[in-house]
Amino acid sequence: MATQNILLAAYALGLGSCPIKSFAASAVKEILNIPEGVEPELIVAIGYPDESLKPPPRLPVSEVTYLNRYSEKWLGDM
Repeated sequence: MATQNILLAAYALGLGSCPIKSFAASAVKEILNIPEGVEPELIVAIGYPDESLKPPPRLPVSEVTYLNRYSEKWLGDM
């Protein structure tokens, strides 16, 4: 939830952002002088975007929701 708020705040300031989960934790700990017992879980890259992209079109709710299990389509009232 904290990361989502960071990403939204960056966007509101006109910045681009990207959460990064795949990285060499040992290298990050060394570079940032993170003490033993503390493990980095996520990095958030923030900067000025080179271009402004349009979001992709949204899929109908019926195409991305299921009832009880993956293969059972949910055709709710949305």
